[in-house]
Amino acid sequence: MARTERHRVLWVVQGSDWIGEQTEFVHLAKRLPEGWIGCLVFLRKPDNLDAIQQVVAHRNVTVTSLGMRGYRTLPVVLLRFLRLIRRFRPAVVHSHHPPANLVNGWSKPLAAAFLSHRYRTLFGYRNSAEGLRFRGRFLERLNRQLADQVICSSPGVERSFFGDSHLLSDGTEVRQSRRKHWTLFNAVDVDGLRRQRDGVLESGRDPKTDGAVRRIISVAAFKEQKGHRTLLTAFQRLCERVSAVELVLVGDGPLRGEMEQLAESLGIAQRCFFCGHQRDPVPWLAHADLFVLASYWEGLPKALLEAMALDLPCVATRVEGVEDVLDGDSLVAPWDSAALADALETQLVDPEAARARVEAQRAVIERFNIDSTAMVAFDVYRELSGSGTKMRG
Repeated sequence: MARTERHRVLWVVQGSDWIGEQTEFVHLAKRLPEGWIGCLVFLRKPDNLDAIQQVVAHRNVTVTSLGMRGYRTLPVVLLRFLRLIRRFRPAVVHSHHPPANLVNGWSKPLAAAFLSHRYRTLFGYRNSAEGLRFRGRFLERLNRQLADQVICSSPGVERSFFGDSHLLSDGTEVRQSRRKHWTLFNAVDVDGLRRQRDGVLESGRDPKTDGAVRRIISVAAFKEQKGHRTLLTAFQRLCERVSAVELVLVGDGPLRGEMEQLAESLGIAQRCFFCGHQRDPVPWLAHADLFVLASYWEGLPKALLEAMALDLPCVATRVEGVEDVLDGDSLVAPWDSAALADALETQLVDPEAARARVEAQRAVIERFNIDSTAMVAFDVYRELSGSGTKMRG
């Protein structure tokens, strides 16, 4: 492999509403080492494609979209991706989420056969296997055979697919071990988030209502996985005990209308604010008192990490991935609205408990800083492409 090809990395992400994966790859693109060439590919064109191009403009990164419109357009998408492979000739292709992994995996033998180009494949697994139905599990196992390495977002995710886990702390482990699956934590820009929060608070702008009311916030798409039904039921219980409290729900999705109706039927609609999808949730998080996530299964939710980085006390359900960052009375069993209401009440009415929760979170959040994670990721790319030169901080 020519030297110029060894430092070419191509990232593939679904795009559209999958903000977590999109943000992670944008952060990596922003930190692309000198001398590298990157290409960020979206299967579906995101609404903020122009903004993403501006963010990575100072790096040697191309941003493009393949125009996917459901699985029926997969043959066309594969053809477009192969054309991109022929032009870009990457050494490593790193993909996230099942559709992107599918395109990455299926293109590998086609590129070798018809383009005489071989590259290494790196699949990203972000959510627990619990969220996959039978067909999804079958396709995942079939497609997994085409991955050179699999990177999971948390030990819980890795255990759910492979039965064990190993935290990847150095890219050279990929070369020295016969292991094919690893954990590399989902990560956020801790320092950047805090600077942005401080700017929001200095501006004095509050995107919501009365500042005297205690504010609980949840940032999650309205889909079954995120447990909004349990959350709203728990909030109803909480409202019977705490008067000056409101629930801000940031996100959109297929279940939003149903959840708005549930809030009406529970008699809490006047205290619930459905704010829709917000491309930047930091202004909303900055003015909240407590973060909650009631998911039934997870990987390692970026919204939770962002809330922790912003020093918000957090309450969440005890599921794979979340258990890797929270512990103690901040975790409750999924589907248990009574326990969730109790945990929320404790954090709201007991300042000592809230301060202790924030201190405990500060002790672990630096493990999930994108700067250290990016260094390991680029080490992995080097090892897979065969250059083997270790990153230096």
